[in-house]
Amino acid sequence: MKILVYENLKADPVYWDASIPEKEEAALRCLFKLLDEWECYSDIHGHHADLYRQARKGRFEAIKQLLYLRRGYVYENYRWGEVIDPTRKEAA
Repeated sequence: MKILVYENLKADPVYWDASIPEKEEAALRCLFKLLDEWECYSDIHGHHADLYRQARKGRFEAIKQLLYLRRGYVYENYRWGEVIDPTRKEAA
């Protein structure tokens, strides 16, 4: 099962279920909201600022692109992972 993993040095890891497209979108929206609340975008300018304004309006493509473009920034790194669904036959 696909998950979105967010980790940094100052907080416990956060894991979101991203096993279907609707959950993947919701997970990225949650990550954007978390980073925005932590004011990770306070230094934003240029093209990223345009994306940020669109993301704040809820435009998903802008959220996804902004998160991807800023993955290398401190506190903005995330990764995709997999977990095993123990109810599936392949898990045994």
